[in-house]
Order: sequence, then C-alpha cells, then structure tokens
Amino acid sequence: MVSTTELPTPLTESGLADAFRVSELNRRPRVRETLIEGLLFLCGFLSIIVTTGIVVVLGQEALLFFSNPEVSAIEFFTTFKWSPNNHQFGVWPLVTATLTTSMIAVRPSTVTPISTSSEPTAAHLGEDGVPKRVTP
Repeated sequence: MVSTTELPTPLTESGLADAFRVSELNRRPRVRETLIEGLLFLCGFLSIIVTTGIVVVLGQEALLFFSNPEVSAIEFFTTFKWSPNNHQFGVWPLVTATLTTSMIAVRPSTVTPISTSSEPTAAHLGEDGVPKRVTP
C-alpha cells in the first residue's frame, strides 16, 4: 500500500521542477507554431467561404431555372428525357449516368484489396501443402 506522503506533490522538489518546466514552455514565444496555426485557420476559413459561395450561386441558378415557365419541378424530377433544345428537362438520365460512372469508379477499389489479400493466404497454404521429410 502506498501512502500519500510518497507521492510527488507540487510542493516537493520534483513537483516544483515540473511546474517550472511547464511555465517555462508557456512563456517562450513559438513563432513557427503561431504561423502554422494562423495558416491552418486561414485555410479553414477560406474553405468555409468558398463552400458558402458555391451553395449561394447554385441556389440562385436553381431559382432562375425553376422560375422559367417552361420548366416545372414536377416534370424535372419525374420525366426521363434530357433535351434542353426541345425544352425537356428530365433529370433521371443525369442521375443514372452519375450513378453508373460512380459504380465503375468504385469497383476497382473494392476488388483490388480482396485480390491482394488472397495472395498471402495462397502462399501460406502452398508452404503448408509441401510434405516435410523427417530424418531419423
């Protein structure tokens, strides 16, 4: 059992030395760290501003598009033909094309780990399948 007098406290010599080191680090100016923190804050703030700008511009363009009397939101989401020259604005061909290209892009990333993970297993099974000769 450990008594409380054996534990270091801030009043003991080692406790004072630790407290001095911490306060010493807090007092030293860290110019590079401050610059890096400022740069990271600037990058984060800039990304928020850019994302907000994209959403605002897309919202304005969507309002302009749907305020056109030739386009209705119901026809936009329910028809299957995209032909702007003929004033037919069905979104489903764009959605299916996006999903198709996404699935094609995802397929190699899901197949590759499966095929590479089977190679060590095959090598291991090949080593175990070799009959071992026991010498007397």
